[in-house]
Amino acid sequence: SIANVIDPQTGAQSPLIGQFIYTMALLFMLSVNAHHLLLDGIYYSFQYISVDQAFPNFGDEKFAYFIAKSFNAMFIIAFQMSAPVVASLFLVDLALGIVARTVPQLNVF
Repeated sequence: SIANVIDPQTGAQSPLIGQFIYTMALLFMLSVNAHHLLLDGIYYSFQYISVDQAFPNFGDEKFAYFIAKSFNAMFIIAFQMSAPVVASLFLVDLALGIVARTVPQLNVF
């Protein structure tokens, strides 16, 4: 239809409103410096387990402690990296919902 935009990478069509929401979410993330949290998450993941670090032996008594500590640290880092994205998408959807409620003639969704 006319309200679709062609994605140059895949050649597939995507809705214009979807592109608008994506652009608004990206600009919101950049304006509140949420991209720094994403970069911090990547940095801390390499700081916690470096690339050249080997895992302890499976027979070692500290292996279970290492796995639990690693799971805890990686969960915190993953939450730190995903929280800005989820929060920005929520706030953009909230703002567009308010726009759709106040101006029903504008088909946002």
